Amino acid sequence: MRADLAHRWTLAELAQDAHLSPSRLGGLFVEQFGVPPIMLLARLRVREMARLLRESDMTVGEIGVRVGWRNRGHAAEQFAKIMGVTPTAYRNQYHQRTRQTI
Repeated sequence: MRADLAHRWTLAELAQDAHLSPSRLGGLFVEQFGVPPIMLLARLRVREMARLLRESDMTVGEIGVRVGWRNRGHAAEQFAKIMGVTPTAYRNQYHQRTRQTI
């Protein structure tokens, strides 16, 4: 998953790649990571979004599509749900902190 965040991963596809049933794979993910596979994918996408928000001038929409969400609105919603702040606010806060430390 981590190698291709933009891919439209499904539980069935992940299970097939791992040679496990979808329910077994889901259970193993929860045991190992504390969350189901699709939630882990969302967290990985948000982590990559955060990095790109800090390190690039790409728009939120461009970043969202690049990491695998279908549109800006969905990307922003998932980012805010996991990070507790919108992508734009995250970027602004990061740049504000960076300027203050210089």
